[in-house]
Amino acid sequence: MSSVNRGPLAGLDQAIMISAGVAISGTLVVGLFAVSRVTRRLHHSAAVAHRINEDRLEISRLDSDTERADLAAHDLGELARQTVRSSSYTTSA
Repeated sequence: MSSVNRGPLAGLDQAIMISAGVAISGTLVVGLFAVSRVTRRLHHSAAVAHRINEDRLEISRLDSDTERADLAAHDLGELARQTVRSSSYTTSA
């Protein structure tokens, strides 16, 4: 090729490389965002499944009479007062 055609071709090559770099960078950013969303959803689903499994095991223990539910009424007022006193929260009462 002649030296006259090298200038425009070199500029075109550079433009193509920049365009490809921008496209690849954008794809990576979007991919990382999508992966973090999927990861959060998976963690949430795993937490829900864990809670469901714990409830299922509790029901199984209660059904097999290896554990009894404590259905008595309890005054939780004093426990709540002690918990609030030991924390950094302030109350108006």
